[in-house]
Amino acid sequence: MWKRIGILSVVVLFCACVVAAQPNIVELRDLIKVSVEPASIPADGVSASRIEIAVFLPEMLGGGPAAHTEVYVSTDLGTLRDAENESNSGSEITLFTNDTAIAVALLSADEPGKANITVRAPSIEEAINLELGNETTVYIVKNSTTITFLKEKVTKIDCGWRFYLKKGVDYISMPVIPNGDASPDAVFGADVEIWEWNATSQTWVHPKVLEAGKGYVIRCPEHRRVDVYGTNVGTITWGMIISNLNNGWNLIGVGDKNVKITTNSPNITVLGWDAVYDRWITLHKGDILYRGRGYWIYKG
Repeated sequence: MWKRIGILSVVVLFCACVVAAQPNIVELRDLIKVSVEPASIPADGVSASRIEIAVFLPEMLGGGPAAHTEVYVSTDLGTLRDAENESNSGSEITLFTNDTAIAVALLSADEPGKANITVRAPSIEEAINLELGNETTVYIVKNSTTITFLKEKVTKIDCGWRFYLKKGVDYISMPVIPNGDASPDAVFGADVEIWEWNATSQTWVHPKVLEAGKGYVIRCPEHRRVDVYGTNVGTITWGMIISNLNNGWNLIGVGDKNVKITTNSPNITVLGWDAVYDRWITLHKGDILYRGRGYWIYKG
């Protein structure tokens, strides 16, 4: 009986010591500076945000820039690439700072959301902890930032708009009337298939030219970025859209500005295509019709 109690007492005391010995973790964020440009990009698998990482030594290790130093970079969304070596890619990559203590990574994604990027300098962590020899605290050299991936189909550029075409089927509209040849082949390429819905006959047709106010079904063989130069379509309001509807299905687009649905009607149904998840979404009063996208509206 006494032996059993003694063993139990030793185990309890041992566990208590282990718990008491757990170290504090202190993050040293100032030793790593992280900047991103731009902080928001389309989730098109093509565009990339540039992540610049500057690394410094603490005073106890001499201070100043930490050239030729290993850094770990990770993300919970999208794909990282080494700006100097694109074969070095993934959700976690290892980089080395250059002569000026700078390392650069690129980040892109095929789906919308917010990416959390974390950067650590393990060799500096080891040197600090070895120098201090602290049994109660572990120092982590770490910093983080975020990048937002948007669902934008188009963004404004000088004298035109940039389209972010998704591989596969999608719905688009034109915020710009192209200069010169406005045929689908001339604008997006002969390998891109485009269809238009004739709301009068309720049939599919191949458009000869791309026009304002219309939506189009597009099938692209790859993720692609296309710059279209021309004249902005201008503002198309919800009232203008409603007044031009035919009975039955209408495939519409907006102008160079987003449009808010300002009314509800029992005989009007608005559908938007989510190209990321390949599904339809029903839209209601207060929802936004985004420039560059196409929408189905049914008038009963």
